Amino acid sequence: MTGMLRPQQPPHARDTGVTPLRVGFITPWNQACGLATYAKFFIPHLACDVVAVFAEDNCEVVDHDEWFVTRCWSRVTRESLHDYARLDAEIRKARLDVLHINCHSTFFEQPSFSELLSRLRGTGIKIVAHVHQLFTKIPQHGALFAIVDRVLVHSREVRLEAIANGARPEMVIVVPHGVQIREDLTGQSRESLRAKLGINHRGHVLTSFGFIQPHKGVEAVIEAVSHLRAQAIAAHGIIIGEARDDQQASATYLQALKDFVADHKLDASITFVSRYVSDAEVGEYLAASDLVIMNYRSDYFEASGACSLALGAGAVVMSSLAPPMMAFGDAVWHMTGGYPPGLSAEILLRNSRLCEQIRRNARVYAEDNAWPRVARRIQDIYEGLFASLADRPTYGAGVVEVPVESSSTDLTRPKSGGSMRVLMWNRPNTFLERGGDTVVVERLSQGLKERGIDVTV
Repeated sequence: MTGMLRPQQPPHARDTGVTPLRVGFITPWNQACGLATYAKFFIPHLACDVVAVFAEDNCEVVDHDEWFVTRCWSRVTRESLHDYARLDAEIRKARLDVLHINCHSTFFEQPSFSELLSRLRGTGIKIVAHVHQLFTKIPQHGALFAIVDRVLVHSREVRLEAIANGARPEMVIVVPHGVQIREDLTGQSRESLRAKLGINHRGHVLTSFGFIQPHKGVEAVIEAVSHLRAQAIAAHGIIIGEARDDQQASATYLQALKDFVADHKLDASITFVSRYVSDAEVGEYLAASDLVIMNYRSDYFEASGACSLALGAGAVVMSSLAPPMMAFGDAVWHMTGGYPPGLSAEILLRNSRLCEQIRRNARVYAEDNAWPRVARRIQDIYEGLFASLADRPTYGAGVVEVPVESSSTDLTRPKSGGSMRVLMWNRPNTFLERGGDTVVVERLSQGLKERGIDVTV
């Protein structure tokens, strides 16, 4: 893919001599939600040929869509029914080997959606469902699991929940949430980052970030700063995030936090950054902090992209015992009844050995679950769905699949070793809306490859 989705060649990219698998994604995209963020982090690290993103329409977007994005489906509502005809047509046009669903099962109407997937599987397309949380047992989960080839989950606990919802044990695979390691921050001191961000407060900095919602337990930042001040430890709290527009409780909670700070005359010790903050800027705040507090009180298993983001920025995290936080093990400090927020912060700031040990643990966790490694695991799952190239879809009698060295949506760079390197430039939708020029490009690039020439389309 072009632009943001054309990274450096992944370290796991392999020269197998086989045409890369063609993969499409049903996913939120360019939206202010965790699923869209996950897709943006994950997809660029795949070595396969990601040919299309099928995003939802009738939603608010935060950025311009790239040319490979087609908005062709809507979330199910009480007021509307969906036959998924346009989604069906766009998927067939993309000529996929694998369809990856990066959505909650409740987004889709059943049995219409499962009927669509059944028709697609009948053409030879393999289907992977990525489940980020299940919450409870509902019919939509079982309907989805009954028709897909693989179910990906983020933890062993959610794997059991998927089986409880009807998935066969052998089809459910655990792939931890990825971590974006911010190498660009490692050479910058906390002081320089604080100066850049306008943080000019004396003492230690404690930060919380994300949408401000009651279950996030953001008041722990205020509690910790108050405790530290009582112990004559200079500290300042920063609460980063907006209230959710679709949740009145979110706005009420944020206002309650601000009122509490004002009523207790803590304005000089607590700063609210109540605006949209990009992932890049959030990373700078996290790296500039002495401690990051994630006092979640949710009582169901889900993946925490926020905590992964903090570990990737090199932060020392204080977290609750909420299910989403348990997957991080000793890469974070877990607050308990015996170690409440204030005491936890005091111990971590005074015990440099403990703090450094947690930082080292976090680095190991981040490296083990870095996005390139996560993408390699999922790439292996894709490839394991096919016993051989002959098992891939043929798309009708008389259609010949010509192996292609790379395409305009290829995520890898030209492979080295050839005596000449050739760049072929054609219309952006060459491989999504096929025509005579598509055949020319494929056959010409293949012929050049056979003569030892490196080709990028």
